[in-house]
Amino acid sequence: MSTHKAHPDTTQKPSSGLCEPGLIHQAIQKAEATAPAFSFVPPPLRWNSILPLSPEQREWTYSLVKAPKSRTKESEATAAAKLAFEVDEAFLLGRRHRMEQTGEIFPNPVKPYQHPPERVGHKAPGTMCIIEKRSWADEIRIRTQVETTVGQHPPEQCGPRTSQWLSERGLRTITDSAAYLATVREGYTTFATLTFDDEKRAALAAGTTTIQRELTRCMSAWGKMYSRGLKRQGIPGNSDDFDYLWVVEVPNNSEGEPNPHIHLLMRWRVPHEHFAAWAKRLESAWGQGFAKLEKIKSSKGAGAYISKAVGYLCKGQGMSDQGEVRGNRYGISESARAPGWETLTKTQIDCMGQLISDVYDHLTFQYGADYRDRKRLNEARTKTKEDIKKAVKASGQRKAPAWLKKKEKAIEQQLTKVRSRLDALPLRPNRYQIILKGKEAYEEFMAWASNPSYPQDRALWLPDKPEGIAFNPGAYPKPRDSLFFSRLRKTFQEAKRQRWAVTDEICAHMVEQTLSERDATLDAYDDYDTWANQQAGST
Repeated sequence: MSTHKAHPDTTQKPSSGLCEPGLIHQAIQKAEATAPAFSFVPPPLRWNSILPLSPEQREWTYSLVKAPKSRTKESEATAAAKLAFEVDEAFLLGRRHRMEQTGEIFPNPVKPYQHPPERVGHKAPGTMCIIEKRSWADEIRIRTQVETTVGQHPPEQCGPRTSQWLSERGLRTITDSAAYLATVREGYTTFATLTFDDEKRAALAAGTTTIQRELTRCMSAWGKMYSRGLKRQGIPGNSDDFDYLWVVEVPNNSEGEPNPHIHLLMRWRVPHEHFAAWAKRLESAWGQGFAKLEKIKSSKGAGAYISKAVGYLCKGQGMSDQGEVRGNRYGISESARAPGWETLTKTQIDCMGQLISDVYDHLTFQYGADYRDRKRLNEARTKTKEDIKKAVKASGQRKAPAWLKKKEKAIEQQLTKVRSRLDALPLRPNRYQIILKGKEAYEEFMAWASNPSYPQDRALWLPDKPEGIAFNPGAYPKPRDSLFFSRLRKTFQEAKRQRWAVTDEICAHMVEQTLSERDATLDAYDDYDTWANQQAGST
């Protein structure tokens, strides 16, 4: 027979030796009563949820102030209920811990819940998987498309055409243009910054001219120079197209006034001995202010270079945007625009959304250190470049300190290694799409996605699949499977059911009521017309 002892909360619990919380509580109270100098020391953090405390100990332990002047005391019934709950909880925790140690129960009897495969039924309205190709880059994109809204009108296209930021679509168009030229041609080779003088800034503020108008005039003049050449400077002409792109930025100057300027990339390279004369001639053709030209070291990173340059000055000034621009914020010559994606096929979405998400999570875990290092090194490189500019400006010399240049070179070497490891991956995924580099990577991914038992010796960039998962493309989605047409069919079917629910007797009664209401209305109008005529004759 097991013995029972009375606890301070008057509840009966079986005795469990020294680990019984009731005995520990009684021992603490006895020590406080027998030794006035006894100071209760809170137990370690891991035992705070097991050892119950008296109301005074709890108030002293968790008090935010040392000596509150007026204390809000809880009722005795509430305090007793809380103490009883803590004693019961501590007892159960201690008992379970001892049973786990003795092997009476398993440590983790509850298995984690496994989510079932995330599948979308075939012909689900407004869902599809789209496979596209970009020939110039030898890339294939697999993306999911889900219609989330229907029946909503697009925003009105009215009012002034102003923008505060370079949109994500514009940024993607710029980076695609840089990658396209780097692939099919030699890429952008020169970076230019065009500024406006005080007179032109006043004209822009007054609205007598626009940034886009001045840029159109300048690009037309530079294009003719590119084709004809500069004979006085000894620069020959070119027979191909003049490729360029520009982005407008409007930071504030030292006086807090808008200072618009343009960042420009162009594919025009001249020999080093002609660079100074060539830059001077282009600046004179600009004629609105200064034109600073620089050579681009890597054509592949030209798009990212101009994207960072666009937002740097505004961020440095603490601005929440890149300045208000009326009209186009960026422009690209027709020959420099990257061709878009060509749709190869559309399939049912099935489980493709889950597979793409699994690949993204796998790469994030597998190469997470490289992704973090790339971000950290990019930030360190940007900060080092700014430190170099500040050091050159403070010293008044043209060359930067040697230790800063050495630091910049070391960061560039580390960043090149990290980028080479990430560029070696045959794909670029996110949560909703995956871009595969080359036909081989596409075939391997589709074989992995469509085969429920793919071999274990798969590529390292492919994760383990849940059991029973295999992509089934199904039939080609038709326009009638869209969310809009599915809602429209549902509306028609509901109207048809309502018509069929009305019998012939109900229809005859409705017609009779309509005719009687019409006759009553006509009679009332005749009475009103007679009364109006009588009133007109009496007057």
